[in-house]
Amino acid sequence: MVGIAFVEGLPASSTLGLLVLNTALVGLSEELAFRGILLAGLRERYGTGRAVIVGAVAFGVVHSLNGALTGDYASAAAQSVLAMGMGVWTAGLRLRTGSLAAPIVIHAVWDLALIAALVGESTTSAIGVSLVSLVAIVILTIHGAGLVRAQLREEGAAVPAGTAASA
Repeated sequence: MVGIAFVEGLPASSTLGLLVLNTALVGLSEELAFRGILLAGLRERYGTGRAVIVGAVAFGVVHSLNGALTGDYASAAAQSVLAMGMGVWTAGLRLRTGSLAAPIVIHAVWDLALIAALVGESTTSAIGVSLVSLVAIVILTIHGAGLVRAQLREEGAAVPAGTAASA
C-alpha cells in the first residue's frame, strides 16, 4: 500500500499530517481495545483460540458499522472482512510478542497507507488498492493463524503433567 501511495502521489502535506495523527490515534485506540482489553478478557474466559476468533469477528463487525456513517455498505462489508483478517494477524503478533507495540504500529501504518493511496484517486486505482489489500490480508491472516497455532502449541506444552488437560 505504501508503494501505491507513492506511485499515485501523496496527499498535500497538511492533509498527510492530519492523516498521520488520525491513523496513529485509531491504531492506538483500536489495538488497546481489541488486542489489549478484549483479547485478554476473552482469553481468560474462553481460551486463546476462541478469543482470537471472537475478537477478530468483533473487530470486523465494528468496521462494518462504517457503512452507517458513509452510506457505502459494500465498501463497509469489504472493510469488515479485511478487518477480521487483520484482527487474526494482530492478535497473533500480540500473543507471540507479548506486546501491543507491533499491532499498534502496523495498524496505524496500514490505515495511513491505505487512506493515502485512496485519497482523491480514480475508481480504477481504488479497485487496484482493494485487490492489493485483499491479497495482503489473505497472506497476513495465514501468517496470523500460524502465530496463533504456535501460541496454542506452547500453551499446550505448558500444561503440567497429571492435569485433566494433559490426559
